[in-house]
Amino acid sequence: MNIYSIPVYYISFGKNLELEKRLIEQGFTNINHFEAIDGKKLKRKKLKKKKMITVRTYVDLINKRGETWGIPSLGAVGCTLSHNELWKKCVNENMEHIIIVENDVVFKNKFSDDDIEFINNSLSDPQSSFFGSKTYIENKMNRIDGTQFCILSKYCCKELTKHVFPIDVQTDVYISNLKNIGLIKFKCKFLTSQKLHNSLIQTICLKCNLPNTNLFYYLFVFILLCLLFCVYYYFYNYRKCAEKKLSI
Repeated sequence: MNIYSIPVYYISFGKNLELEKRLIEQGFTNINHFEAIDGKKLKRKKLKKKKMITVRTYVDLINKRGETWGIPSLGAVGCTLSHNELWKKCVNENMEHIIIVENDVVFKNKFSDDDIEFINNSLSDPQSSFFGSKTYIENKMNRIDGTQFCILSKYCCKELTKHVFPIDVQTDVYISNLKNIGLIKFKCKFLTSQKLHNSLIQTICLKCNLPNTNLFYYLFVFILLCLLFCVYYYFYNYRKCAEKKLSI
């Protein structure tokens, strides 16, 4: 398979000529722009009413997420909706494969012959796809770290569109989950990353990094009380000593 002739759709607010140039330098020939769905224009209540998001996502959007895989912003909902439109496009236009690229993709290097061979082996199964991302284990689940570059088969796109609503997790977690329950297949190789920038999608999640067991907080309060007692005891004795010296 000549992966460079597969239609490439990059998701962006407006055309990104610099990204198009980098895609051409990689060797891709069929490059298309897809206008990203602006999550900031979406309404939480309307999304919930139409059953496009779960109640948990709705609450997360109001009170901030409590898990790393939760929905951090309406921008994340827009991201999934953008990907879903391209999944549908692949199915409706009967494409065997589609390449989806996000606006902030960074290619580590030009694909080598070994990379091309790996990608082709990944796509040899019509039910399988390829992601140029890192993978890791989280809560006993295999996860891909980002959807900045992927080559999806028509079969995978069909499965992804079937189960996307209501949106409950971020796009990469949703795709990972479908693989973990056996509905799709894919392989990964760390060929791309994402630019470091202020994202309209991701937000800092303080609650995600805090322990979720009461024991931690009990111990924290106990240690804090002990420290306060030690400070009080130290200054109490210091004052007593000072008063004795003055009396002498």
